[in-house]
Amino acid sequence: MSQGREESLFIKGKEDNLVKKLRKAVKCNNITEVGRVVQEGADINCRLMEDGRTALHITSINGNMEIIKFLTENKAQVNIQDIKGRTPLHLAAKYNQVEVVKLLLERGANKEVRDNSDKVAKDYAPSSSHQLKLLLEFQGKERTK
Repeated sequence: MSQGREESLFIKGKEDNLVKKLRKAVKCNNITEVGRVVQEGADINCRLMEDGRTALHITSINGNMEIIKFLTENKAQVNIQDIKGRTPLHLAAKYNQVEVVKLLLERGANKEVRDNSDKVAKDYAPSSSHQLKLLLEFQGKERTK
């Protein structure tokens, strides 16, 4: 019956004020405001965009390491998927955010997650980014967790 609170916020044309504030803070790269809104009770994993992207998806594109560290330290789901099945790692790879990819992998991102097009993050890495492809290929093989 219900498609979930996050989806229904957009379907019904209504949005929680905290969702609006969090989206604006993330898009403006304002770590102070992100922290304040989360402290006010915003769900760190809520869908901020109609395409199902969360704060971590958005910051993985724009590469704000400070916000990414804050989000992951505060229980942001690193393997959460948008409506296309893309994780923050897929998007960081697509936008050649090498340091973001490295941090997401360190924080437990699964490089083997496939999106709706059956692609893993490495498939989105620009062909010119040899460093990124190597990172996505080898990172985590030494991990024992």
